[in-house]
Amino acid sequence: DSGSLSISGNRSLYDATSSGELTRVGAVLGTPLYMSPEQCRGEHLDPRSDIYSLGVIAYQMLSGAPPFEGDFKHVMEAHKSVTPRPLKTRGVRRKMRRVIDNSLSKDPEKRPQTAEAFASELRARSEGIWALLRRAMVIYSEHLTKFLSLSALFYVVPAVLTFAVILISFLRVSGQISDIAGSTILGVLYVVLSLSGAFFATLNVAAIVWITTQYLSVPLRPVSVRKTLREVLRNWKRVSASGALAAFMPIVAAIIGSVLVFAVIGGMVKVMSMASGLNLYAPIVGASFGGLTFPIVFFVVYVSCLLVTPVAMMERTRIREGFRRSRKLVKRAFVTSLAAAAIMFLVPAILAGCLSFFVQVTAKAYSPSKPDADTATPTTDQSQNGDIQINTSTSKGGFDWSLGPKHASPAVPEPMDMQDKIKHTVLESAVQIFWLPLQIIMLSFTGIIVALLYIKTRLAGGESMHDLIERFEDEGRPRKKWQERVRQRLIQSGRIPSKP
Repeated sequence: DSGSLSISGNRSLYDATSSGELTRVGAVLGTPLYMSPEQCRGEHLDPRSDIYSLGVIAYQMLSGAPPFEGDFKHVMEAHKSVTPRPLKTRGVRRKMRRVIDNSLSKDPEKRPQTAEAFASELRARSEGIWALLRRAMVIYSEHLTKFLSLSALFYVVPAVLTFAVILISFLRVSGQISDIAGSTILGVLYVVLSLSGAFFATLNVAAIVWITTQYLSVPLRPVSVRKTLREVLRNWKRVSASGALAAFMPIVAAIIGSVLVFAVIGGMVKVMSMASGLNLYAPIVGASFGGLTFPIVFFVVYVSCLLVTPVAMMERTRIREGFRRSRKLVKRAFVTSLAAAAIMFLVPAILAGCLSFFVQVTAKAYSPSKPDADTATPTTDQSQNGDIQINTSTSKGGFDWSLGPKHASPAVPEPMDMQDKIKHTVLESAVQIFWLPLQIIMLSFTGIIVALLYIKTRLAGGESMHDLIERFEDEGRPRKKWQERVRQRLIQSGRIPSKP
C-alpha cells in the first residue's frame, strides 16, 4: 500500500479505514487546567462549558494560580468533583468573587449562560459606589454644558415661581398687601412650587438618564438635547406618573409602618403593664418604636423606588411593572443603591444647611445688632428648698433659664419691628436665590448617578444592552415611509452603513 507507512516506519493516519475513527464520540480533548467538568467526563458540550474555562482564566488572573494544579489526571478529577479553593485576593470585591465562583460551578445551570452575561456581571460587580461616582464625574465634565442647559430649561417654571414668592414676601413686608392676603398667596405659591418642582425634576432626571444611557450604549453618536426633549415629551405621562408615586410611596409606607409598630408594641406593653400592675408607659414606648420605624421604612422604600424613573423612561413599562422592575434591579446591588440614595438625599440637605448658615453669619457680620440700653443683669436666688435659680433677661426678647423649679414666667419675645422684618425677608430671599443654581447643579449630577446605577444593576443580572441600543437606533431612523425607502436604498448602495 502506497502511503500506509510514514518515512520513519510508523503507521500513518492513512491506515484508518474510516474518517470516523479519527475523532471518536466521547473522546476527551482539551487542556486539563481549563477543562470543564462535562468536558472531563466526555459529555456533550455547549457554550456554558466555555464559561467554566473563562472562570478558570479569571481565577488565575486574580489569584496568580489556577484553581487546581498537579498531574493532569488529578486536575481532571478535581474539575469533576472538587470545589475550588476560595478566591482570596486583596482589592477584589466579594461580589466579584461570587461571580467567579458561580462560573466555576459544577452545574452548568448555575453558571452565567453566555459570555456576554459573564462579562456584564464581572464589570458590574467590580465597581462600587466610589467607582460609580468617578464615572459620573467623568461623564458630567464631558457634557457639562448640555446637562446644565437641560436642567436650567426644566427649572424655568420653578425659578419663576421662586421669584414670585420673593416678590410677594416683599410686598407683604412693605405693607402693599395685607398679612392675610400675603400669607394666603404665599401658601398657594409654595404648594405650586413644590408640585411643579417635583414634576420638572422627574422629567429632568428622565432626560439625563436618556443622555447617559445613549453615551454608554452608542458612544459614537453625538448627544442631541433636542432629540432628548422629544423623547421625554413622548413619554412624559408615564414618567411623571411613576415619579409622583415613587415620591409619595416612601412617605405613605413609613406612616403605615409607624402606626402598625406603635399599635403592636404599645399594645404588648399595655398588656404587660396590666398583667404586672406596673405603669410601663405603653404610649411612650410605642411612640418611641414607631418613631424609630419611620425613617427606616422611609429609606428602605425610597431605595427600592430609586430606579422607577429610569425604568419608565428606557423600558416603557406600566407603572406597577415599573415598581416591580425597580425592586428587582435594586436587590442586585442593594448596598451600592443604599449608598447612592444616601448621597443623593444627604448632600443636598447638607448644602442647604451650610448655605443658610453662611447667609446668616454673613448678615450678622455686616449688620451687627445694636447694643441694648438695658444690659442683661443675671440674678442668683436660692429658694427655700435649696434649689438654685439663675434668671437672665434682656430688654429685647432675651432668654430665661433656671436650675431647679422655675417660678417666674418666661420672657415673651417682642414682635419684630419693620427693620427686623425686612432683614428676615432679605435673608430668606437670598437663601432661595443662591439655592436655585445649586439645585440645578445637584439635580443634573444626581441624574447621572441614577442612570449609572440603572445600567450597573442591569449588568449585574447579566442582561444585554442590545434592547437599549435598539431604542437609540429606532430613534435615529426616519419617521416617514419614503424616508425609510431612501434610507434602505442608500444602505444597499453602500453609501451609508446599516448601523450607526
